[in-house]
Amino acid sequence: MFLEPLSRNTAQIQWHHPQYGIGCLTVLADGPGRDPIESRDDCADGNPAAQFRLELFGPRAAIHLRIRPAVTGQCPGLRGQDTQDGAEVVHDRCSGALDQDFLIELTPPPAAGLGKQTSVR
Repeated sequence: MFLEPLSRNTAQIQWHHPQYGIGCLTVLADGPGRDPIESRDDCADGNPAAQFRLELFGPRAAIHLRIRPAVTGQCPGLRGQDTQDGAEVVHDRCSGALDQDFLIELTPPPAAGLGKQTSVR
């Protein structure tokens, strides 16, 4: 996954798939699940449901970022704090729980011309 900056504190969270191309995580307002965040192939810069704010928080000794969907101001995390592969990502109140803690490492883009990106692991 990659962060594609849109402004100083706002980014899209993209994935780059060799067969399906570039897609973005998007907050879904409707659907069978409660507050899901799913991958979509629509990465329009003007789509607020695919925009996330990045905020520094925690002690200054370590860099921690809180990720918030621009449309809700809540925090993404794992439904029920499930840590198994395939766990559903939802947005909910920012609790500071470990399922809302993300490691972000700076890496070069996967290919030239795709923009400035940061990997999310």
